[in-house]
Amino acid sequence: MSKKNVVIAEADENYISTLEFLLTTREEKGISLELITSTEYLQNYMQTSRKIDCLIIDEALMTDAVLRQQIGCTFILSEEKVHDGMKVEGLSRFEYLDKYSSVQEIFHKIIGKLGLPTDDRVAESGNSKKSTSVIVVNSQLGGIGRTTVSFALAQQLSKLNRSVLYMSTDFLQKNHFLAGITDIMGSEMDRMIKARDKSFIRSLEQMVKHLSFDYLLPWSGSRAAIDINEEDYIYMIDEIKSTGLYDFIILDTQTGLDVFTLTLMSKCDHILEVIDQTLFCRKANDCFKSELRATEKDKISYICNRYNHRKDGYVQEEVVEFIEERTIDRDHYLRAVEVADMMKVTAMTLV
Repeated sequence: MSKKNVVIAEADENYISTLEFLLTTREEKGISLELITSTEYLQNYMQTSRKIDCLIIDEALMTDAVLRQQIGCTFILSEEKVHDGMKVEGLSRFEYLDKYSSVQEIFHKIIGKLGLPTDDRVAESGNSKKSTSVIVVNSQLGGIGRTTVSFALAQQLSKLNRSVLYMSTDFLQKNHFLAGITDIMGSEMDRMIKARDKSFIRSLEQMVKHLSFDYLLPWSGSRAAIDINEEDYIYMIDEIKSTGLYDFIILDTQTGLDVFTLTLMSKCDHILEVIDQTLFCRKANDCFKSELRATEKDKISYICNRYNHRKDGYVQEEVVEFIEERTIDRDHYLRAVEVADMMKVTAMTLV
């Protein structure tokens, strides 16, 4: 297969470094990449007829010379908020993108337009598929930051160039609103999982939202309403693992401990238990540990959310401190939690 010619024209070298890294490390076999950071060089470059399969260009650099080129597809990076799929009037091959949206999402759009696999390692066969680790994030008390920790860990792992899939296993799923996601999974996907229809893997792209990590869309109803149980999750996880698409699957579980969560814990590779410094949390965690088998206890790491070193209270020696950004709204939720430096340490211990 001949390589696709991709050109990135952007004056800010720091901005394009992450996108360049993703394209060259994940799609090295499929693309030939050229970076242009000089306006003068871009003008001279476009004076000659070029074969460009995909151009990613800052809106400020668009010129008549660019318009005259025969380019397969063009993504225009705009500093103004734009809607997904917005097209320049009369130029259907041009698509605006929010310059400050997720670089991972822009990456997926580019390779989707080019018809390339999401990861060249997935296209290879045999033993080259990734070994996927499953992480359960759990807490015995509500409101102490289980989802915050899950999102932060997913972000930090993705920054280490690991592909991550986030799943919520809550009885009634609502965490997607924190990430600004309003889509839900189609009911036909629910039925495919229940029927053990392996063809659901071919529809996996319809089941996820691409952020800095991949987010499995919420079910079309509550788990009780559509009769999704722990065995359905395990089947789905095993099938997704077999594709080699992801390095990590993060399961954000419901608060507390029941048969559903215990079953998932028995199948996972790591358990991150989110705690706080209160005596009540200590008692709840003691009960939690008494219900686990030795094999599950060996998988546990503790994360103390909103840790205050000046405050007396329960914090075990093995706790990893995690400092949460205090002022978070929906639009800035993911951006805020990514500044938690201690999650970088946690992520690096897992890779």
